[in-house]
Amino acid sequence: MAFGARRSGHGRVDPDASRVQLLHQRVGGIGQKMLSQNLKALDGARLVDRCVASTSPPQVTYGLTELGVSMGGR
Repeated sequence: MAFGARRSGHGRVDPDASRVQLLHQRVGGIGQKMLSQNLKALDGARLVDRCVASTSPPQVTYGLTELGVSMGGR
């Protein structure tokens, strides 16, 4: 994890964590704002873990939690 990174603390287990832009490219057909809102909701439901690195601009990555994996995420 990058120096100064903040995590939501749900216990990420996904070694293939992805940045928002990469997720946006993979999903397709969804606006950036809608993707961001959905990712924040999934973080709130503890299905994904959000990590914000203290860089300029901030780098945000998302990875599956154990709960997300158990729900069929992998």
